[in-house]
Amino acid sequence: MAPEPKPSGRNRSPALNNRGQVRVEKYKKKARDKALELEVYRTLGTLAARRTGRATLLVRFLDIAIKGFSASSGAIFFIDPVSGSLTTDAAKGRKRGMHREAAKQCLLAGKAQHNKESYTESNLSVPIKLKRVVCGAIVLSVPNEAPKESRAALKRLGKLVSHFSSIIINAEIFSELDSRVNHLSALHELGVLLTSTLDRRQ
Repeated sequence: MAPEPKPSGRNRSPALNNRGQVRVEKYKKKARDKALELEVYRTLGTLAARRTGRATLLVRFLDIAIKGFSASSGAIFFIDPVSGSLTTDAAKGRKRGMHREAAKQCLLAGKAQHNKESYTESNLSVPIKLKRVVCGAIVLSVPNEAPKESRAALKRLGKLVSHFSSIIINAEIFSELDSRVNHLSALHELGVLLTSTLDRRQ
């Protein structure tokens, strides 16, 4: 008995079509996430290699995050090592006070948080760690989604922040090496000058 022919795309059941659409959407989301991670590495990595300052890197990272998560606004805060208060290092939009409170709650909890801001928007807050030390937080105002989607978005933002932190650390290591080399060069030139002066006196 000959096997029955497989149903074509037009004759498939709605359930099979739905499953196919779900898979396609998953692949699209993964592709978007990878593209976002690549943009962070490519854009910020290039800036870091040019010895761009931390302030510029923060602003560019916030721009990428806002665009990637369709956020209406966002901010990055760091903990002042002297006063312990939060400083606004980068911000877009007019919700700075609300974002600051979300960042405080995130840092107090010591973990990423999702909080409903209004009927239409929520806050995604993720701690920023440099060398395993929590030193700040990023907050984005994003459109409200189902709990499962919100958790996934929070996870994605956490991964993006992790990539960003590694770039910042490497950039600061290079900067520190540059300053040490300059310091040693200055000491060497001073030594040469002193030796030359002593030789003349003799």
